[in-house]
Amino acid sequence: MMSSKKRTAATAGIGSSSTSTVDNNLARTPGPNANPRASHAKRQKTEESSTPQSASRYDRFVTSNIEETSQDSIHLHCPITCPLKPKANTPNTQSTYQKRLEEALGVRSRKEHAFNPIPPSNDVSRYEISTKPPSSKRRKIPQEPDRILDAPGLKNDYYINVLDWSALDVIAVGLGSKAYTWEVETSKVTEIMSVPWPDHMSAISFSPTGKNLALASEHGLLHILDFTTKTHTFRLSHREPNNSITALGWSPQNLLALGTRDGSIKIYRIKGSSILPIMTCKRASSSEWRKDPLGLIGHSQRVVAVEFSPDGRTLATGGNDNLVCLWDVNGGGCGEGRPKKVLREHGSAVRAMAWCPWESNVLATGGGLGDRTIRIFNSNSGKCLTSVETGSQVCALVWSKAYKELLSSHSLASDQLVLWNYPSMTKTTTLVGHTVRPLFMALSPDGQTVVTGAGDENLRFWKCFETKPGQKMLKCPSAVLLEEPVPNVFR
Repeated sequence: MMSSKKRTAATAGIGSSSTSTVDNNLARTPGPNANPRASHAKRQKTEESSTPQSASRYDRFVTSNIEETSQDSIHLHCPITCPLKPKANTPNTQSTYQKRLEEALGVRSRKEHAFNPIPPSNDVSRYEISTKPPSSKRRKIPQEPDRILDAPGLKNDYYINVLDWSALDVIAVGLGSKAYTWEVETSKVTEIMSVPWPDHMSAISFSPTGKNLALASEHGLLHILDFTTKTHTFRLSHREPNNSITALGWSPQNLLALGTRDGSIKIYRIKGSSILPIMTCKRASSSEWRKDPLGLIGHSQRVVAVEFSPDGRTLATGGNDNLVCLWDVNGGGCGEGRPKKVLREHGSAVRAMAWCPWESNVLATGGGLGDRTIRIFNSNSGKCLTSVETGSQVCALVWSKAYKELLSSHSLASDQLVLWNYPSMTKTTTLVGHTVRPLFMALSPDGQTVVTGAGDENLRFWKCFETKPGQKMLKCPSAVLLEEPVPNVFR
């Protein structure tokens, strides 16, 4: 299914040519007893025969190569009169010699390094001491993927989401009509589901603890797998009649939300080998839209994203009707439901959606090709806190758990992955690697690596949130995990 490939980078060797340039300049430097006219004529001839290209190369690389030379750097960074000292009784020889040597080596005059005298105690205003903490060094973000895996059959379909990474360090991916898992620690690959053609995998989602895996197909088939055993046995199977399951999402309280092609949303509680309906949010009919086009009536087209808030109290859904709906799940019972808020700021389908892991009421959403905007909402008030025009279709969003940053994926080849600072939403860096838009993204359980998948049939691993030893994750809101022991009901 997938084969591991390591990416290596080759660096050009510039040390040898630059070092020889330094040696030649040192050789041409006149000594204190040299004939000034002969030296001047020889140096003038050499400078006229030198090309501008060689001079620029010398200016560019000489300093860095001197620093890399282990023995020579000890002398060259000392006072210039230390290794080569002219005669003291020669008038003006020392200053002339020192100036020429400084020009040859590209070393600044000692006057530039001179320390200012200690300020007088009664003139403190001129030497104010800054109370600001020293700026921390910006961490280096690798521009190349840490690992690449083959994923033959991975579709370039905006309306499916078939990649997830569990808390147990297992990756699940849907490749056409089949689904596979890849164990990160052992690199073991297992086929876990297959549907008959022309059906194909449409959604994959792990529960927060990684014990359960939900898989859905375009023709409405839902499977729940038990990951507490090594065999990954089926927990239950369910089919949505005459409908397609287009999105899946788990809550910390073991509720499973399904988004469908007709615009309806269903929430189930998974208990043992049973699937119990909790809430049904039916599709908004055309008559309802005509009566109240701005009312709280839910989606009228395909649901393409479902995401529970970190505390499990709110469900956010994005649709092909350009809407983001917020549903109150806390204490909700069976029956039909209406969204508590409808966000209408986007001008295209909303597939990219992610809750902030350290602020349970902050939701990031991204619009499709006709919108190209990332918006940050307060789910309590429904207010848009900030937005940024990205210039391309927003495919997926992932928050960092260790830094106040947001990673987005796009359709443009030049800006496939963009890392944003929050809340300023200024661009930190861009990452490029896929040959087509990376539609799928998932975060590793340690919060350091993001895996991306695209229609070029590759999975790429980016270590863009690397943490220091002992660094703590940003504080997350408390949520009670209520997953039950899973019985083995399918043999």
